[in-house]
Formats: sequence, C-alpha cells, structure tokens
Amino acid sequence: MAWLQAPDRAPFAHMVGQLLPELEKRTNLDDIDLVLLAHWLPDLHLGTSVTNYALHRLGLNNGFGFAISDRGPSAPLFALNCAQRYLSGGCKRALLMVMDQKHLLYRSDLVDRLKPRNSACLMVVEQNEEPGAAVSWYESRTGVPSEAIASTISDICHKNGMDRSSVTVIANPDVADAAQCQGPVLRQDPRLLCSAPFAVLAGAPDFSGAAVLTSYADGELTAVCLEQGLAA
Repeated sequence: MAWLQAPDRAPFAHMVGQLLPELEKRTNLDDIDLVLLAHWLPDLHLGTSVTNYALHRLGLNNGFGFAISDRGPSAPLFALNCAQRYLSGGCKRALLMVMDQKHLLYRSDLVDRLKPRNSACLMVVEQNEEPGAAVSWYESRTGVPSEAIASTISDICHKNGMDRSSVTVIANPDVADAAQCQGPVLRQDPRLLCSAPFAVLAGAPDFSGAAVLTSYADGELTAVCLEQGLAA
C-alpha cells in the first residue's frame, strides 16, 4: 500500500492537466485531429481514458484518440510512426502524449530494477510545408543480440540512405556504449522510460542534423529518425 501514501503519486490525467496549458502557450491546439498516448508502465488510476480526458479538455468533439501500451519502451517510437502515417491520410495535426509513473499497485521486479521517475512530455506532430524536425523513417527488428546492436543500427541507417557516422544515436547507456564506436551518440536517462529520448531532444534545442531515437529490450531494436530541415 506504499503507493497509496506516496506524496509523489502522478496519475496520467494529472500530468496531462499540468502540461496541456504549457503547450497551449506555445501553439494553438484547437485543430488537433488525433490524440495518442504512449506509455510503458500503467497509469496509477486504472480505467481512466487519458486520451478522452485530453480531447474533452481541449474541447475537440471530432477528435480521435487511443493509447499504445503494450510495446514496452518502444511505445513512443511506434506512436510517432502511427501519428505520421495517420497524418499522411489527410489529417493535419496530432497530439502525442508520452508518460510513465513510478508507483505500481503491486510489487514488480522490473520496476525495482528500472527505478523509474515520474515523467511526461507532450508534442504536436503536424503535416505542413514548413521546415523543422521531421520523421524520415521508422524500423523495428527482432532477434537482435546485444553484440549486434552497433552493426544493426548501422545497417538500418544504410538501408535508409544514411551514413551512420553522420547520424546521432539517442539511446540508453548500454545501447549508446555499443553504438559509439561507429558514430556520435547522446545518452538518455533510462529512469525516464518512454520520455527519455524526448528529454534529450528538449535539452538540446540547438541540435541539428539527423537523430535516431532508439529502444532496445528483449532482443528487439526499434529506431525512428528525425531530420532537421525537412518539411514536417
């Protein structure tokens, strides 16, 4: 029952309620077509539809929303790819919410090992002609042993027309350590779980070039590439 008395409980709806006003200061959210929630650990308030809460909070009567919650640490990368594919069908803007919280209603060896922090981020993905950071490709490969992480990332980059040495890989320390021999890397804080790669980007506002956001768990390597200077 420690979770019940913890002073730092952070249900997802509470996180969204705090972050949406901050995002609204930066951009108009009246024309959002899609709301996506990506997370690894479950919400503290079971049964709450966080996407419906966001749609209601924004007054979006015709918006569509759903959660991606069964893909482990790759959930936000898969969600980013889903948003891009959805927008390519004619819709213009999507709100991606990425979050995890540290308290579970049961004992978990995984949580004991991860030592997660409460973390959340919101971002708008849009289809327009303005230059900015754009998703250029997404790929997921299974059956990747740890000793093949570096070569697999290099092969994925090559397949998508990129030289690994010119691409910055954003990853947890274990993946970054494996990949640094072939090009630049930025290490993310694994305690931030799904929000970790975006926290790195938020902390590097002057970042330019191509960044490959990665996740690796149970032999599955997932990567999504963001390129600066492309139409979003």
